[in-house]
Amino acid sequence: FMPEGLAVTGQLNGYAQASWAKGSRPKLDASLVTRKGALGLAPDDPQDIATTVTYDELSLIAKSVNDGLLFRVDMKTPDIGTGYANVIVNPFQNGMPMRGEVAFDNVQLKVFKPFIQDVRTLEGTLSYAGKIGGTLTQPLLNGEIRVKDGAISMISLPVNLTNVQLYSSVRQDSATINGAFNSGRGVGRLTGSVDWKNDPRVQLRLKGENLLIRQAPLITAVVTPDLALDLYPFNNKLSLNGSIEVPRALISMPEASKPVVNISSDVRVVQEGQDQLAILKSARPWDIRADVAVSLGNQVIFQGFDSRIPLLGRAYLTQ
Repeated sequence: FMPEGLAVTGQLNGYAQASWAKGSRPKLDASLVTRKGALGLAPDDPQDIATTVTYDELSLIAKSVNDGLLFRVDMKTPDIGTGYANVIVNPFQNGMPMRGEVAFDNVQLKVFKPFIQDVRTLEGTLSYAGKIGGTLTQPLLNGEIRVKDGAISMISLPVNLTNVQLYSSVRQDSATINGAFNSGRGVGRLTGSVDWKNDPRVQLRLKGENLLIRQAPLITAVVTPDLALDLYPFNNKLSLNGSIEVPRALISMPEASKPVVNISSDVRVVQEGQDQLAILKSARPWDIRADVAVSLGNQVIFQGFDSRIPLLGRAYLTQ
């Protein structure tokens, strides 16, 4: 059941006791503990050596208490991160209310890489401290999240972010975002909020200067964006406004005749003979409203077809 690229070794010990009787609540007392194990992460390049980090102890306790069931998770893993979660859930009340606290410190983000598709590299540390309430189906969180010295690069996106510093304050069913990063020699800042009380909504503002965009061998560019994003992910609605300045860029066309861009995962290819109307009805296209001004500087070059052409001007992207 482990994702590709992740392996865990260690000895697992535990016990479980359960009892139930007519007219009384069931009782549970269970514990699982693994000590002195290792976690292996496959490298991006098969020729490189895999990364191995050790842990001292991981434990899970489930125990009946007066208010319901107590769940406790403890991590004693200096190479991965340390922390605990202590939560009481009452399964005998409607909605299954819960309360507790969670604290993790210096959790290595690289351990999450096998669980996230399209990520080439993921580095940095994650810390969180806060309380949890609400119900099992609608949890309410109050705490602070901090990402330090992060780095991320994607397979399908031409960006490589380094020195990511991110702070988020979580208040029950919403959170604020305040972060900064580097891309090449450029500096960017990301601010905004996430609200999941009713219809989940993400509002972000990206401002940067001289951010490096590179997708070899197609494009190498330096951009200065000022963009505002308003996203309703469950309703397939997106609004994007702002401007992008491109002072320098080199756009190259490959000489190969085969396609240079793979088909996007959201593209539906309609074959001859298929019911096109039924396919269109089953699809849920995004409602995208964009108003972005793109300005090209005096060092933007198009290179291909035995020519080298400077590009200059403005483009307005509206949808």
